[in-house]
Amino acid sequence: MAVRRTLLLVTCLFACGTQRSDDAALGTSASGATGNQPAGSTSGVTPEASTGEPEAESSSGFADESTGDDPGTNFDLGAGPDAGPPPSVPGCPAVDFLFVIDNSISMLHYQENLQAAFPAFIDDIQSSLESVESYHVGVVTTDHYIYNQTQCQRLGALVTQSHAGVCGPYAEGHNFMTEADDLAASFTCASTVGNNGDMYEKPMAALEGALGQTWSAQDDQTPTTQFCNEGFVRDDALLVAVIVGDEPEGHSDASPGVPSTWYQSVIDAKGGQAENAVVLTITNGDACTPPLNDGGISAFADLFGDNGSKACIRDDFSASLGDSIDVITQACADFVPPG
Repeated sequence: MAVRRTLLLVTCLFACGTQRSDDAALGTSASGATGNQPAGSTSGVTPEASTGEPEAESSSGFADESTGDDPGTNFDLGAGPDAGPPPSVPGCPAVDFLFVIDNSISMLHYQENLQAAFPAFIDDIQSSLESVESYHVGVVTTDHYIYNQTQCQRLGALVTQSHAGVCGPYAEGHNFMTEADDLAASFTCASTVGNNGDMYEKPMAALEGALGQTWSAQDDQTPTTQFCNEGFVRDDALLVAVIVGDEPEGHSDASPGVPSTWYQSVIDAKGGQAENAVVLTITNGDACTPPLNDGGISAFADLFGDNGSKACIRDDFSASLGDSIDVITQACADFVPPG
């Protein structure tokens, strides 16, 4: 029995010494490659190997330490599923301002008030609407405007020649102003429409004509926009219509339609999106004390709800236009992109 014990002890010492020599040769001692093993541990040996079981091929996704190879599982998921285009930035990217100005005999003083108030108004608008990159500004009169270029002496045609002289084409070659123009100077020219216009004002027909409709045989049933207003109304712009006049819409030769049909014409021009249009009326109607009959123009503004604003033509135009800025700013924030 003593001999057998001696042989076993020698065999054990020989085997352990061989293992320690192999480890040293491989550089896997306590100060081996990982640098994180406690003294006395053996780097690169799996728990299965320490129990004497054969080392199985890894399927856990960790690299095989003996070769440094990754068995195939990739933790870099790469690009995620297509989430579509990034969300659009809130707000309207553009604004189209349409001024419908009465050019009848009693309007000269009011036109001057409007011109005096406009520079501060447009400055405040540009300061308030941070998302807006582009502006269109156009002027139409309440009759077939005789001072305009011949082919655009049509109801609803944008003014490029006025009582003050030649105003356009404007800076970018259009019949409407843009941010490239000196808007204060150009608007003063275009809005000096005079006071010798037709005594039967048709502001609502002029509004509809400017947006693409026509009502007069004099226009050969061809929309005014095809000749004179091309490119003015944009699908991706907030439309702001400002109607300025001191007489009622409702003479015997007045505009066709009623407030609801005028409203529908505006909404149709905006692709059915009521949120994308604002109306400001400056008349002798509901906003005045005492109010006078304005032939349904105030009722037309009411149909736009929060996007409708009414002011009295007898009041200071700076206040009238200034009060509308909050309405326009909120409408821009609520703008619904087309499509």
